[in-house]
Amino acid sequence: MAASTPDNVGKTIKGNSKRQQILCIARQIIDEQGYQELSFNHIASQLGVRKSNVQYYFPSKQSLMNALIDEARNYTDKDLFRGETDFSIDPEKTFMRYVSDCVGSLFKSSDRNFFRNLFWLATYDDKIADDVKELYQVYIDDLTRLVTLLNPYISIEECRAKATIIVSLYEGLGVVVDTDLQLSSSQKLIEATHQSALMIAKQA
Repeated sequence: MAASTPDNVGKTIKGNSKRQQILCIARQIIDEQGYQELSFNHIASQLGVRKSNVQYYFPSKQSLMNALIDEARNYTDKDLFRGETDFSIDPEKTFMRYVSDCVGSLFKSSDRNFFRNLFWLATYDDKIADDVKELYQVYIDDLTRLVTLLNPYISIEECRAKATIIVSLYEGLGVVVDTDLQLSSSQKLIEATHQSALMIAKQA
């Protein structure tokens, strides 16, 4: 294996930066115009580069969507929510931070638009449907760990059932918040949902 050189490292950093720029533009197009408007020509035009430059990083539209879904999958703080820190320090505080983080994007119409397009695509594309299932599984796995710490006297199966109910609770909340509710009403509803989620998690 060839040793890394300053030139190689520089190229890697530059490549990662360009890749991230492409993902940002792709996400923006989906957010503002919908998946139907997402194309390599459109992305290249926004970046001021050739179409082939975009396809160098993402050979197909599928690979581009997979990368966008990977970003969504890693939305939460990896160190905090993937079991790499000691949840037992304050499991209730960690749980509330987690659910707040999960639902925080509901206030941003761009995130709602992205996931709305993603779920629509999942009805037509089996690969994206599998990716969406995996995305939900990440949230359920994380919540199962947190529920286990809040409620250590019930079985792992019961903890996973509670986690699934909590994920469904927030999914329903997303639909409600996406209506024309006033911001103040939405905030109260979200806070009430956080408390309901905690009650479900702690109830034996």
